Amino acid sequence: MQRPQAILLTQMIRILIPAYNEEKNVARCLKDISTILNQEKENFRLYVVNDGSIDKTPKILEKLRNRLPLLIINHPKNRGVSEAFRTGFRKLSKISKDNDFIILMEADKTSSPKLLEEIISKLKEGFDVVISSRYIAGGGYKNFPLRRHVLSIAANTILKIFFPIPNVKDYTIFYRGYRATTIKQLIKKYGKGFIKTKNYVANAEILIKISSFTKKITEIPFVYNYGKKKNASAMKILSNTRAYLKFIGKSLLEKF
Repeated sequence: MQRPQAILLTQMIRILIPAYNEEKNVARCLKDISTILNQEKENFRLYVVNDGSIDKTPKILEKLRNRLPLLIINHPKNRGVSEAFRTGFRKLSKISKDNDFIILMEADKTSSPKLLEEIISKLKEGFDVVISSRYIAGGGYKNFPLRRHVLSIAANTILKIFFPIPNVKDYTIFYRGYRATTIKQLIKKYGKGFIKTKNYVANAEILIKISSFTKKITEIPFVYNYGKKKNASAMKILSNTRAYLKFIGKSLLEKF
């Protein structure tokens, strides 16, 4: 009876959060995550990749570092979300034990901390990736801009056609949980090229590449409430649309 308890005590939940100019959101985001995980008595650490923020985000993070289990990883200049992913995942792959969990969340409060325990529970069941999905029963959108909604549906539909993954409908959502060993295997297999795309497409690229070596991927319902944002989205619709099309075209050419 003592061995399972020892495993739970040594297991670390590592929360990875890219942030760019999130002065209105990041403090509440980190505090809410900490409250939930403390209530559940989880062993956790917070990792924020500050991607060259030019607002008060760096000062806010410095103040929080003394109150929360927080590590700040700074980019001196803004390098974009794909580079924030690269920095964060490479860092956590090096410091994590195989049985640790890495959970990617957004800094703008749209990634509800209330789902954390369900994500952690699924990872403990043995899944390698757990996706908070807008496209299964119980999931959906709230207060979402029409143009972004249309892009999201189109991108996920096209990705599902060209890169079918069993039990997966949401390819683009940030909010996911990974077993640390899965991220380590991703980086070992693809090396520096584990992320080649730019912009938000990198998130889909990571999932598609992971699906090449594991099918232990599942989804849980997630309602994306865009109204929780207190600042404008950094996503540029046209550039991301072009990036998705370029990624799909290049991937298909490499196959044939």
